[in-house]
Amino acid sequence: MQNIDHPNLGICLDTYKYNLSCTDFSFHIYCLQDNVDKLSTVPGEKIFFVQFADAPLLRMEPLQYSRHHRNFPYQGQFPLNTFVHALQSTGYQGPYSLEIFNDEFRSAPSIKIALDGYRSLLLLQEQIYKDLLPPAPVTGRVEFVEFACSHSELSSLERFIYEHLGFRKIGQHKSKSVHLYRQGQTHFILNSEPESFASAFHLQHGVSVCAIAISVNDVALAVTRAETLKYSVLSQERRGMDESHLIAIQAPDENLIYLLDSAKPTSFLSDFNIIKGIGEAELNVKVDYISQVLDPSEMDKTVLFYHALFGLEAHQQLFELNDPRGLVRSRAMTSKCSNLRIFLNISAAESTVVGRFYSHSGSGIQQIALATDDIFSTVSTIGNNFIALPQNYYDDLAVRYDLSQAELTKMQKANIMYDADADGEFLHACTETFDDRFFFEYVERRKKYTGFGGLDAMVRTVRPRIFNH
Repeated sequence: MQNIDHPNLGICLDTYKYNLSCTDFSFHIYCLQDNVDKLSTVPGEKIFFVQFADAPLLRMEPLQYSRHHRNFPYQGQFPLNTFVHALQSTGYQGPYSLEIFNDEFRSAPSIKIALDGYRSLLLLQEQIYKDLLPPAPVTGRVEFVEFACSHSELSSLERFIYEHLGFRKIGQHKSKSVHLYRQGQTHFILNSEPESFASAFHLQHGVSVCAIAISVNDVALAVTRAETLKYSVLSQERRGMDESHLIAIQAPDENLIYLLDSAKPTSFLSDFNIIKGIGEAELNVKVDYISQVLDPSEMDKTVLFYHALFGLEAHQQLFELNDPRGLVRSRAMTSKCSNLRIFLNISAAESTVVGRFYSHSGSGIQQIALATDDIFSTVSTIGNNFIALPQNYYDDLAVRYDLSQAELTKMQKANIMYDADADGEFLHACTETFDDRFFFEYVERRKKYTGFGGLDAMVRTVRPRIFNH
């Protein structure tokens, strides 16, 4: 290009490849694990056009990779922020565009795909124009989990969370058939109110988690960011006098995410008549992570949702679980301070534990993991209502990890699972499933462990026990 020195000759840049205009020369950048170190040497006025695409990190023939696996920025695993900053250093002032080839996108509703494309372009521009969007909120933890159930299911669900988790009823809503339960820092809400969002959700999904609430540093800014990104913002449909005005964002799987002010995250308790004499909970527990099951076509849009709205980062590692009945693919998303962790799961096989949940409930929350500082004490306090593990599980642990026989025996008596990495350890105990839909875990993280249990997911999916109503 320098040798030709013609004003009408320039470069088209693509996050999949660099294209030299008017020739068929190209070389892939990120799909060949290349980098953009030399991009800053290109004069900005000689860059005529820029195309963006993201993708999962896969090892396959580049043409096949390019034609079928591209998705929108921040849905895949490419370091696009690095590309944007390198591009900015050239002085480029032209347009950004998207070049996407994706089989699932072709079959999806065009309006939803276009909205995600719009959101991804805003996020790219946000890297340059810092005031383009209100900043992503600083997220706290999950403050409550809301379950949709019928009156006939209420007592069974109440018995399950008491026997398996130690949650006790502490209040009754002042004007609705909504019941409040607590263990440590975590609240569960069981909603059987007719003609409510929960009842409509129940009609479609059965007994299920219909909402969670998270604390954020600025509710108003979070709402403005959601509206700018064209995500649905909903206000509480019916309120009694002096009851809280709760605002929620509707996630792609139709669950609600209520936003609570981190300065007063338990303000919602004022809507309940608190039962006197309950006292403090025995265990100091909080939500460690939530696991969602999605339709395979919803994975990309859900990753974009959590990243765009709350600033959660997707782990670079894609998890693949070989369920005995098929393959499960997962992605983990975590806030910067690790207060909020979301684990996303898809499976094309209907008989996997993920596939069975989807066939019963559709997309939704399948698992809630509760963090404790001492899992042995927690299991002892609640009683051993956790799934029993086979002897060969602990035989395998003895081979994989440097654990003493005393440690293995202690874990086996309490039905506690174990995982470890270079940063720390993870101990957890799993309940049976409620109505073959959702289940719970108590987990203890030691040191700086950041994972989700590794191969233990295979153990709890082989023969899950089902709680009978």
